[in-house]
Amino acid sequence: MPAMSAIGRMMKCFLLSPRVRRLNWAQITVGAYTVASRFGEMIDGVGEAAARVAVGGSSLRDIVARLIAANRLTAAQLQALRAGRPLDRDASAFSFDSGGLTFAEMRKEHLASLQALGAVAAQPIDSTAVAAHELFGSLDAREWLATVAYNYEYYTRITERIMRSEVYRKAQGANW
Repeated sequence: MPAMSAIGRMMKCFLLSPRVRRLNWAQITVGAYTVASRFGEMIDGVGEAAARVAVGGSSLRDIVARLIAANRLTAAQLQALRAGRPLDRDASAFSFDSGGLTFAEMRKEHLASLQALGAVAAQPIDSTAVAAHELFGSLDAREWLATVAYNYEYYTRITERIMRSEVYRKAQGANW
């Protein structure tokens, strides 16, 4: 078992599963929406130069691309679980290549990925089917939906670090 898998299983056991057990579908959905909205507000108005600033190996462009891919994968996985089966494609099928897109276009794509995920999550999924998650192992639909909040909480912390950096502030035109 890879080290990451062991860590993921521990995180599932001590963080993800206990949280999901206490909450109903609507509460998990609202929680995911809340942290995703906060992230969206944070990146709103970020300029192109600032979006390319990398701190600790990640830029805001990288983060948004990862979140778009994760949102697409989760939406597809939830649709498959609603049908009672795991998704028949692997995560790489949902990767997002920002290519020549501006950061403003990436933000629009991010919003579209959230709206698509929201449409899938609008109604509870009662299926008992599970699907493999690359970090947490087998997850049911409620746990898959909860990973959205985890992704946004994690990337919000990284975004905050980037935005506190002097390089980022200068790229945004700050003189302090």
